[in-house]
Amino acid sequence: MKDRKLRVAAIFAVAVLAALVWICFFNGWFSLSPEVFFLFTCVIVFASAPQIKTEFAVSRIRREFIVDFRKLEEKQDSLMDEFYNLEKSVKKLKEEIDRLDKLYKISADLEKIRHPDRLAEVSLEAFSLRLGCESAAFFRREGQDYRLVASRNLPAEEIPVWKSVAAGGRGAGLSRFVLSVGRELGSVVLKHPAGGIDSSGASVIASQVALGYEKTLLYENVEKLSRVDGLTKLYLRRYFMERLKEELARAERYNYKVAFVIFDIDDFKKYNDTYGHQMGDKILEKVGDIIKGGIEKSDFAGRYGGEEFCVFMPVSASENTLKRVDALREKIARRTKVTISAGISYFPDNATTLEDLIKTADAALYRAKSGGKNRVLEGSM
Repeated sequence: MKDRKLRVAAIFAVAVLAALVWICFFNGWFSLSPEVFFLFTCVIVFASAPQIKTEFAVSRIRREFIVDFRKLEEKQDSLMDEFYNLEKSVKKLKEEIDRLDKLYKISADLEKIRHPDRLAEVSLEAFSLRLGCESAAFFRREGQDYRLVASRNLPAEEIPVWKSVAAGGRGAGLSRFVLSVGRELGSVVLKHPAGGIDSSGASVIASQVALGYEKTLLYENVEKLSRVDGLTKLYLRRYFMERLKEELARAERYNYKVAFVIFDIDDFKKYNDTYGHQMGDKILEKVGDIIKGGIEKSDFAGRYGGEEFCVFMPVSASENTLKRVDALREKIARRTKVTISAGISYFPDNATTLEDLIKTADAALYRAKSGGKNRVLEGSM
């Protein structure tokens, strides 16, 4: 760089000297022969020509470099834009992979779920992930009615409108997808996302959910059959005892009473022999209906076995329990051709274990039978 500056300075000095000579010559300040003047001019030209040529070349290279550099800058900007776009695409692909992975897991879960309500909740998550719907609801068809089973971001005041859509009505921004496997099981109602709804995708999910939901309903029916007596529609003894055991544990923890009642139809064998077993079955069914209809929602009724029935009741006072059980006895006597006897025991007053509770009630029932039947007695303290 320093040498170049020196060369430029030398050329500048020569040019100035040449200019002075030409000025002096043309003004007549001194005289030179034409030969000497020509020689002097040639020396100056030849002395400065290479450097001038170099300067022109450098100037051209500089211009070309600037042009190339600007092109490279533009190329760099373009590559950076592509990089950012690729980065966004990779992020979207990762999100899509994550979404598909969740959908796969949900699909796998749908195969494993055995409870209808739980399947309804998981299926709404699948609809949300696949379609981007923030609000959704699952309605189960029960006869001509539609019952809300699960929902996502559904305000309570909008439930009637959504229920109407589930039944086939119309609602602004809402779509209904029927869950059907030869018969209608229910409907899923979705609120349209900002970009609209993918009806085709929703239909695919709905068909998959319908198959899974039918399996859970079948499983629920089988489970119910294993717990409920087919004749009286009361719970079977084994399931009843499981629930009684749970109730006693809660009663001990929260310090409240539980009454256990055993009912027995008086002279049922004689009734069967007189009227036949078919009539006997009708009596069992009728007594079961009266017991089930005469207890509170917090009570639990079951068929103990044969012509025996059982009920447990969370109670606050023994006197009220005795009155309620006696009212059931009177109702059965009025509405049927049979009477019943009953024995009552209380937890923890009469017994502190399940076995002792049953024994105490059974002993009270035996005393009621021995004392003339058609009566209700409590266990002894």
